[in-house]
Amino acid sequence: MNTPEPASSQTLRFLREHQRYFALAEELQKVYAEKKLLKFIAFSPASVFIELHLPFEALAANNLFVKIHINKTDKKADVFAFDKKREAEIKTQFEGIDSTMSGVGYSDWFRRIEHESVVNALAKADNIAKLGANCAPGDNYELGYYGKIQVSEGLIFVRQENHYNAKSLKGTEFSMRDFSVEIELPHAPKQRGLRVHLPSTILHKNMRIYFLDSSSERYKECGDRMNAAIQNLVGRK
Repeated sequence: MNTPEPASSQTLRFLREHQRYFALAEELQKVYAEKKLLKFIAFSPASVFIELHLPFEALAANNLFVKIHINKTDKKADVFAFDKKREAEIKTQFEGIDSTMSGVGYSDWFRRIEHESVVNALAKADNIAKLGANCAPGDNYELGYYGKIQVSEGLIFVRQENHYNAKSLKGTEFSMRDFSVEIELPHAPKQRGLRVHLPSTILHKNMRIYFLDSSSERYKECGDRMNAAIQNLVGRK
């Protein structure tokens, strides 16, 4: 199977531009190898959030070992440890890894992201998401086609959500559309999904797709195009 053209892999390009953070997380994980910590990264337009969790229910708040908030502009890192007494120690470890790492760094974690099955799934998700980007008021997303991109030990999670004017639901001009996808990474420990776990979730190969559109008629066209693309992808024409 051929690798998708770059135009359909915008999210992969975004992740490649940020792969240094995956390497940093993996190296810090090795420092505390005896704890068997699980890695998690979340992106915002201005920041990167690296988290290491104790095993079992890795995303439960009480299992958080450390959270590192990195400003993408000045590269300043703020460290928040569950055990406050260890914050200075962890910050020193992290800064030491960051200062000695050459180039963008590379990791087994990111190698799984570049697996062909993941590249193809990201391209499929992007091809659907781009139908909603800049389609209606509220469809301006700061992470490519998405408002949220998260990567755990075994999953990539992307979400495009438009709730323009939806709080009041007054009149005929509002959007209430949600498109979320989880993509499984190969050779990774099985874990509970990050977000997509509703009965309406569609399973397609290594993807879990969730789509809901309760928008007013004026903004339904965007969601209709996305839904048609989803049904075409999974063979429900």
